[in-house]
Amino acid sequence: MSDASDDRTRVEWREWGSDAFADARERGVPLLVSVVATWSESCRAMAQRTYAEPRIAANINDDFVPVRVNAARRPRVRERYNMGGFPSTVFVTPDGEHIAGATFLEPDGFRQVLQRVRETWDDAGADAGSVPRALSGGEPPAAPLSGDIEGLVAGQLADQYDSDHAGWGSSEKFPLPETVSFALKRDRDRALRTLDAIRRHLVGDDGGCFRFAHGRDWSDPQTERTLSVNAGMLAAFAHAYLTTGDDEYRGAATGVLDYLTETLWTGAAFGAG
Repeated sequence: MSDASDDRTRVEWREWGSDAFADARERGVPLLVSVVATWSESCRAMAQRTYAEPRIAANINDDFVPVRVNAARRPRVRERYNMGGFPSTVFVTPDGEHIAGATFLEPDGFRQVLQRVRETWDDAGADAGSVPRALSGGEPPAAPLSGDIEGLVAGQLADQYDSDHAGWGSSEKFPLPETVSFALKRDRDRALRTLDAIRRHLVGDDGGCFRFAHGRDWSDPQTERTLSVNAGMLAAFAHAYLTTGDDEYRGAATGVLDYLTETLWTGAAFGAG
């Protein structure tokens, strides 16, 4: 699947950028941001089933500015808009403030979401945004880091945590090593449950960590093993060992290190996996 919409899709997708936000502001409508990954079957399925439905496409084109974003090409947008899996389906105001979001949606569920977002926008307009985000260009807002900000991030981790299967999100499960490392300081039990799930389901026999799992229960792993994920998981497992003294985490960190140095190391540089 390319950055452009699927051939069967009638949504008039726009490129990410200031022009799309300016158009939404001029029309007085919110934006629909679809963050997709080329490897995701769910992204392909939503394009072929949901966005290809003529009435849905017409409603989107009439009432929103639709923007499709390739997650790999725009990591900053991916990090800020990821709803826990791909596709991430996010509605924002023309000022970049979050209104609502979900992941994969079938046509019936998506119609309900469109209706709710339209009603929210009609009632509150630009005030419908719940979380201000500087996404339309420039650098994110700067301010001193305080305990209040750290506490807010920790609260968001608690809200998104999957208490049944560990990890964050309600569809595909990603290792999210930076999130795990942060949670180790503020939410240790959830972080360790997540690391245990990663160790059981996403670590291969050679010690390398898979990219993600298709199932919410960490089943059906996508078996690519990338440099960025494994470097992050090396740090996360090492932090867990330093925090707990548990040799299981030391062993996991050693396994990832062996994978990096024996498989991804070419003798001159690390391969990307």
